[in-house]
Amino acid sequence: MWSGVNKNMRYTKFIIGGGIAGLTLAFYLDEYKVITTDLLGQLNSPIQLGPRIIQFDEYSFKFLTDVCQKYKLNADIIVKTAKIGYYEDSKVVDSVSDNFKQEYSMMTRGKREYESSFLSDGKNYISYLELDCYGSDTFIKVFELIANKIKKRIIKQEVIAIHQHMNKIILKSFNNVKYTDVISTIPLSLLTKLLFIPTDYNFELLPKTFCLCKIENEVDKELSNLYSYIYTVKNIWSRKTYLGDNVLYELVGDPVCKKIQGNSIINLKENVKIQIKSSLKVDEISGIKLSGRYGRWDHSIKLNDVIKQAMELTNAI
Repeated sequence: MWSGVNKNMRYTKFIIGGGIAGLTLAFYLDEYKVITTDLLGQLNSPIQLGPRIIQFDEYSFKFLTDVCQKYKLNADIIVKTAKIGYYEDSKVVDSVSDNFKQEYSMMTRGKREYESSFLSDGKNYISYLELDCYGSDTFIKVFELIANKIKKRIIKQEVIAIHQHMNKIILKSFNNVKYTDVISTIPLSLLTKLLFIPTDYNFELLPKTFCLCKIENEVDKELSNLYSYIYTVKNIWSRKTYLGDNVLYELVGDPVCKKIQGNSIINLKENVKIQIKSSLKVDEISGIKLSGRYGRWDHSIKLNDVIKQAMELTNAI
């Protein structure tokens, strides 16, 4: 991992951002360097920020197959199923009504208009993938592996400006690097500032508080055997995810006591600005391709979409 840039060396293709999207792109695009000060991004959080699953489709299956082949990982890919519930009318149900969607949007975004990607696309079941050698840690272990394998291509520097007319990236060290191609995965709100582009885009991110609790009440002990996560609109939390003997609550406010639903809080991370209020769905800006949920400012973007984009870019080179 480099802390600086050798002025005598020329690197023409860059990925800005080293989180999940940036690492996925870097896995497939070997000729791209990665500029980042936050390798692994949200995966560095001491507390898990929501479910971490690799949803099953042809692209994610190929991605894990490629990871195993490229890094000589002796592992089998296992297909599993996550069941999603919706707490409505004092019980957990398997389907979600339009009214529930509107109330959920109001609770989490402050507006009744909802996007189709909210509430896990309204699904009841999601198929996802694990590697047998990593089990439930597959998501984070795969990206830790990629980060370690590409460390020689990482430039650990902060970008302070991008001059698109001169094709130059200005780093905090005041070194300049010229580029022929750039893909940005950093938040679109930050990228527009680096490009000095005035915009009327609404870049509002709403906060959540994440509370990891020990499962202690009997209801959750039973529900954890039936559901992977549950949504609600009638409580201080909007979603809870079952993680073995623990449950992760996502709150729209701060916890007011040491327990949630009788489950003791083990750890928490307060006021994380993570929730996109309104998706913009931007693909490119000033000749720079965009990728990832925050890069494109699009709540519907999943890892699968980034994998597909990376594969398409690989085939286009």
